[in-house]
Amino acid sequence: MISNNECARYDERLQPAGALASPKLEEAKAIRKLEAAIDGDLAKMLLYGSVKGETLVWHFSHPAAMMSWATERKAIVERMRTIYKEEGLGRIIRFRRVDAKVLPVRMEPPRQEEPRPESATGHFTIPQSMPPELRRRFENIARAIREKNTTRKEME
Repeated sequence: MISNNECARYDERLQPAGALASPKLEEAKAIRKLEAAIDGDLAKMLLYGSVKGETLVWHFSHPAAMMSWATERKAIVERMRTIYKEEGLGRIIRFRRVDAKVLPVRMEPPRQEEPRPESATGHFTIPQSMPPELRRRFENIARAIREKNTTRKEME
């Protein structure tokens, strides 16, 4: 059996290298906290934030977000500054400027419906040389197809 002290030492060695202590993950959490400064319709269009060099860039999904960003930028930056100080994010994330971009949304081309193959009409020739039993079966098939077509036309 492994002693508690040995387990604790093992945990101490693993913890700094663990995925939960990743600087990228800490940065992502800090950016998520700063997202709280963006509210209203602008928040609905927000995709994500990222730090590129010395700039924090907010990525939006619609060009209308840029107009909202232009009018609300100062208020958002002030709220971000407050969150940055209160949460102590200075040790995790550093940036000097805040910017916004619109990511182009990929539009799918309209789907073209495939033309429906023509349905059977029930008009086909049955050779006279065919055995009578087989001939009768083909005639029944042709009659069933014609009846189905007439009921389909009545429905339309």
